[in-house]
This record gives sequence, structure tokens and C-alpha cells, in this order.
Amino acid sequence: MVEWDLLEKTTFWIDDIDLDNANLGQVAEVAAQALGLLPEEVMVVDVRPGLLAFDILQKKVKPDAVAGKGETILQGLASLQGVMMGPNAAIHSEGVLGFIALDPKEVGEVLRTSADQARQVSEAVARRAIVFASGAEVIAGKIEDTNSPYIMQQLEKQGFTARFGGVLEDNAKLASCLCFISYSGTQRDHRGGC
Repeated sequence: MVEWDLLEKTTFWIDDIDLDNANLGQVAEVAAQALGLLPEEVMVVDVRPGLLAFDILQKKVKPDAVAGKGETILQGLASLQGVMMGPNAAIHSEGVLGFIALDPKEVGEVLRTSADQARQVSEAVARRAIVFASGAEVIAGKIEDTNSPYIMQQLEKQGFTARFGGVLEDNAKLASCLCFISYSGTQRDHRGGC
């Protein structure tokens, strides 16, 4: 299942809401349940007149658990003792959690479009290459680097987007320790060859 990275934007808030001796554990649990999270994964972090803020204690969330869940959260909170919802109560957030407020009728289309765009980006990133030249003779300008342009041309014929990464010194240790960033953003160590 695909997950969305919150990119450090883990807070959402509700305005036009007030609390009067409400149990914050229950308040957080209602939000957690609506978002498909465990109770300990959501915390109330701020209570002010007319405002209630939550923090998600996770770095990633499942799109279908978050998108369009605003009304479910508001209804659940309205049912709790000590929670008073005003007529203009609404959920707000920056980043991915902004999808909480999405109209539930739009969730399916938005998630399909998002998945399609993610696939397109992944495919484009997976077809990128950086070509490095190496050797003291190239660095010193004694010979022209004809290998890099040839390799880039061959990669481009195979559908890659290739760019020149510069000239490296001949260094067996460096060559054996190069790490390549994969399209998923993780590093892989290709010791002993690519």
C-alpha cells in the first residue's frame, strides 16, 4: 500500500471549536480512529479559545485513511462531552494532511490521479543516469573524454535522461564505494560492481 510522507508537516487544526472540561485523550482518540491510526499516534498539542490542534506522531500516512476524513472527525468530536462545535467549524492543515478536508465525493478521483502522478514521477526518475569520466589523463587535459559522450548517447537511445557528472580521479576505493540514489530516495551500496 502506498503511503504519503508528511514531510514534517504533521499538524492539523480545527477552528470554531471550544472545549469545556473535555478529556483530551478521548479527543485525540476520535481523530486517530477517523484517520486509521492508533490512539497513541495522535496527540492534542494546542487548545485555545476557538482552536484545537493535533499532531500526528507518524512520518507517513495511508492516503485512503486520511483523504476526506474531515467530516468524520468533526462529527466524532461533536459527540464528545465537553466539545462545543461552532457553525463554521473546519479542519485545516498544510501539506498532505490538507487532504483531510477534501470532499469525500472527490476522494476516489484525487487518489487515482495522485497514484498515477506518483507512478509517472517514479518512472521518470528511474530512467535518469549520471555519467562520470575518470582518469588523470582526462583531468590533466592530455586526452579528450570521448567515452562519456558515447555512453550518454547510448543511454539516451535506451530511453534514459543522461547528464555528465564530471571527471573523477582514478581511485579504486572510491569506485567500489559509490552509492547511487535510487528513484525511491534510498541509497544502495554497489560494492564490487553495479
